[in-house]
Amino acid sequence: MSQVLGPLMPPATELVGKTPVLRSLLIGDATANFSTLDTQVLADAATAMRQARGFYASHDGMLHALFDRALEVPHDVPVSIVWGTQDELLPPERQRRVAGPPHAQWIVLDQCAHVPMWDQPRRTVEIISNAAEAGINSAA
Repeated sequence: MSQVLGPLMPPATELVGKTPVLRSLLIGDATANFSTLDTQVLADAATAMRQARGFYASHDGMLHALFDRALEVPHDVPVSIVWGTQDELLPPERQRRVAGPPHAQWIVLDQCAHVPMWDQPRRTVEIISNAAEAGINSAA
């Protein structure tokens, strides 16, 4: 949507922000908190996707690909695989734990959809910080 609408994104995002039905339809799969998510966050996300070189090519490439190199991930590289209980794009029941590295930490977040940093920003920072700290400690 953001690539096609381009210059119309600011007014379109404002309209989405003010219209509960549009919010639900357009971002309901991404966030469990679609009704309260700040409109500026939506605008910034749409702009970032539109301006990111390679975003759509990488997105389209991932749609039909499976990660099949889990056993190649070194054990000293921390891996956290995070799922939201309300993620409709990648629902928890589609987890394939055998496809992840054996040492991966699997985390399921309640009341969270596909974009955890929108639904649980503090918990997302905590997960990333813990993984980074574990990586630093294993390298020392």
